[in-house]
Amino acid sequence: MVALVAASTHSAGEVRCVAPPHGATGWVGVELVSLDETVGGGSFFYEARATVSLVLPLLGPVEGGSRLTVLGSHFRESSALACRFGHGSGAVAVAARLVSAAQLECVSPVVPGASARAVEVSSNGQQFSTGGAAFTYARAAAVSAVWPVQGSAEGGTPLTVYGSGFTAASESLGYLQCRLNATVVRGQLLGDGTGVVCRSAAVAAGYVAVEVSTNGLDFTADGVQYESVWSAEIGRASCRERV
Repeated sequence: MVALVAASTHSAGEVRCVAPPHGATGWVGVELVSLDETVGGGSFFYEARATVSLVLPLLGPVEGGSRLTVLGSHFRESSALACRFGHGSGAVAVAARLVSAAQLECVSPVVPGASARAVEVSSNGQQFSTGGAAFTYARAAAVSAVWPVQGSAEGGTPLTVYGSGFTAASESLGYLQCRLNATVVRGQLLGDGTGVVCRSAAVAAGYVAVEVSTNGLDFTADGVQYESVWSAEIGRASCRERV
């Protein structure tokens, strides 16, 4: 079946028209007709509309930079493949990378404030998916201090990491983590939300950088440290303090 749609002239070498509905995916021929005469033509590809079902992780900092995994269907390779965060005038679109027809990756952009935003996908930069999954922007976490300032090199020392931006939502999702140099351990939120308790891992003696993640992906970079020492050294230090 041939569909005819109106076209508008934008320059001597450009006309524009809106693609009509089509019953199947695939290539179709497009012809430009003027005064009942065909004056040009080409091809146009109809695709299935992409859908978004889940974005992981579920939250990230307002500063952006979180590498997100977007799950859904009908994704395809395209130079215009994009993720859009939010709707309307405040929406922000960023480039996406195709992993498979059901998965792509994009990096969360900077936004002005904490809020939940729908993530939609487009392969042509014009039509986006609808009803996408939510990604929540939260205030970025920060680490200001750790107590005690010494911990056992054998591991197992309860460390209280003080700072801000720690939330019960992150804890309930299993995202709240401490990173001790390169070792990641689960964290537990203090009742007042001002700190995270985690147990030290077995590490070599020396200074250990402590950072926190509230989404299981992005960690702080504040450089707060505690000193890892062998248990016998901690005991001798305690004896010296009592003298």
